[in-house]
Amino acid sequence: MKSKSNKDIVERYRFKYNDGGRKAAGCRGKRSDCVCAAVSIALNIPYPFTYRMLAILGKWAGQHPRTGIALWLTERMTGWKYKAYCGAPLKGRYILRVEIGARRTLHCAAIIDGVIHDTCDFRKEEYRVRGYLYDPKGKSYVR
Repeated sequence: MKSKSNKDIVERYRFKYNDGGRKAAGCRGKRSDCVCAAVSIALNIPYPFTYRMLAILGKWAGQHPRTGIALWLTERMTGWKYKAYCGAPLKGRYILRVEIGARRTLHCAAIIDGVIHDTCDFRKEEYRVRGYLYDPKGKSYVR
């Protein structure tokens, strides 16, 4: 049974498999690089560029894109702001932050016009929506 929280809108979103260009960039195996993929998808920029930028910022803070990046580093790279999720529909481009499972593992996924773009549908497990990153300037980043 899923815990009760502000998930009703997220439950209605469609899911689309999208690795953010990770496979096309030649990356193999499973990694904890959901932040890198979500940023690539939401900003519509190449995965290798996103990975390098997060690696540079992460090195400065003692983190790496393969093992997880802190939210404040993602905010610094994108210029986006974090907001707690209140259950409102998300139209546009966002990076959703969720806790998955009993261990409360943090995960990021891109949301574009009400469609979840990710490598796994986190809604199949116990989850809690924590918040999302949004662009305060309203730029679309679509080329």
